Amino acid sequence: MENIRVNRLFSKNSRSFVVAMDHPRVFDVITDLRNILKISNQVIEAGADALLTPYGATNYLVKNGLKNGFWLSVDIDAYSSKSIVESCLMLGADGIKVEVYPWCTKEDDYLKKYTGNESIVNAANLATECRKWNIPLMVESIPFGWPKADNRNPEIIAAAARVASELGADYVKTFYTGDKDSFSKVVQNSLVPVLVLGGPKIDSDLPRCYMLKKISGECSFHVVSGKHRVACMVYLGWKNIPIKFDISLSRIVLEEDCAKWPGVINGCYNENQALDIFNKYF
Repeated sequence: MENIRVNRLFSKNSRSFVVAMDHPRVFDVITDLRNILKISNQVIEAGADALLTPYGATNYLVKNGLKNGFWLSVDIDAYSSKSIVESCLMLGADGIKVEVYPWCTKEDDYLKKYTGNESIVNAANLATECRKWNIPLMVESIPFGWPKADNRNPEIIAAAARVASELGADYVKTFYTGDKDSFSKVVQNSLVPVLVLGGPKIDSDLPRCYMLKKISGECSFHVVSGKHRVACMVYLGWKNIPIKFDISLSRIVLEEDCAKWPGVINGCYNENQALDIFNKYF
């Protein structure tokens, strides 16, 4: 898809750093988005390509002069596709984002509203309406629904991404699976470009890492929390990224100890696979 709206949502290299600010529409606590105009200006100045906001916030920010790209974050039922597209057009938003929950039961759903199949059918109807007006549609695909959203199995995430692309999404938003190799399965299985959704809140503003040390004395540092934050900072052009080093997590990893790894003992993988993992990091 290539049009004026897409050009406002994505940078010239066809990548996009989108800051999600749609959490207050469902959270039952006061968030840190009370002064959303100030925060929006800060993130745009820092390099964000677009904002993801619900109707009220989008309307407020546009009225206050923000001219960046906007994804309109919506909830949808079987009858609201047309009115959602009309709202997007009236606001001047550039695209629409909706969630789907493949394989989710109504009991599992965060809002107790939809089954996974219902959310998919509703999103497919919205995709048809968006196509009439050439409005980009981002589908956030959450396998099994939010209560089980900690599932990072690459096969499941890849399948969920394919479901979203098959129903008519122009872009898929879903979880990062932890490393480049496993996430490539997600990208390859999707028919449309994939955006990574943000990670959970952490207890520090700095990414955390620990040190692995070979018996020879060589060291390797690995990020254990804040990977999404590191990726965003790299995208924004940071050459040096501050980290928090937790000395309590440092450890010596010996090649000859691979056979004693819990994953080998529990039968998750064999000793040769453990050696492959060791050599991948060192």
